[in-house]
Amino acid sequence: MLTFFPRTILLSLSVFWRMLIIMPLFFLIVGALSFAIAMYVPIIGLFIVSIMVAISVMFLSFLCLRAGLAATAGVGPMDFGRLVAASIKYGLFLTIISGVAGLMASGIIAVLYKNGFRDAAAGLGQYYTTGPSDLLSLNPAFLIGLGFYIIATSALYAAMVIPMTATAAAKPGDAKPDFFEGAGVNFISLVILFLIASILTTQLGAIGKGVVFLFSMTEFVMTGGLVEWADAASSEGLELAGTISELLVSFGFLMLAIWLYCLQYSGGVIAYLNFRDRVENTRQERVRATQSDPEAARSLRKNRGL
Repeated sequence: MLTFFPRTILLSLSVFWRMLIIMPLFFLIVGALSFAIAMYVPIIGLFIVSIMVAISVMFLSFLCLRAGLAATAGVGPMDFGRLVAASIKYGLFLTIISGVAGLMASGIIAVLYKNGFRDAAAGLGQYYTTGPSDLLSLNPAFLIGLGFYIIATSALYAAMVIPMTATAAAKPGDAKPDFFEGAGVNFISLVILFLIASILTTQLGAIGKGVVFLFSMTEFVMTGGLVEWADAASSEGLELAGTISELLVSFGFLMLAIWLYCLQYSGGVIAYLNFRDRVENTRQERVRATQSDPEAARSLRKNRGL
């Protein structure tokens, strides 16, 4: 665990610039296809677009994993058909389990609501009205339910990221990796990583508002507008939309959100490489033990029918 996080951070920087090249083109293609389908097939098209977007998001995760593999151990030619099939299978599986976690979180909120947390429903409305930036101001019932959901989904992705990486690393013609191959390996480290990234991602709005506020206040002070700022803050409120500071900070936090996304899957790549090396070392130890013991070698050949 001591080397896991430094290696993950270093790898995420390499993955980050690769994904900055891939993401704009990827979203342009997906967006254009989604728009065309929704326009020409109005009713069924929306359903098709929803499925396509879900598969595309999972496919982007596999591209991120391949970027991490390319930056470390190297990666062979991409088996496009296998990755699309894996995107469908893993996307469906993770969506179903995440949906179950969402239902359980809703049940927790409902139980707490019946036992005295009367503002749970209001908390849900407040979350979707004001956004994650006001997360800390929500009532305890909704916070507990939301916390359960974040922990559950983080644990889910932490458990499944190594099997996903094994699929991303497979070359055309290789044996098909098992769906759960390596699931749960390095679980604690990966859960911590996914939790940190998830929590930071949900709070980027709040952090961004604070940074923009400080930038704007500094700008007013440097231009001698402290009195104007005080008047605006006390009467009409501070209007920051469209300012250069807000645009720069928004862009910076968009880059941070992309890096956090890359960070999670970089951890998956590091964990997968550790898992692969352990499996290979175990195999080689068995081979050496067999070679040093003639009786064991004869028994092995007999079991294989040689």
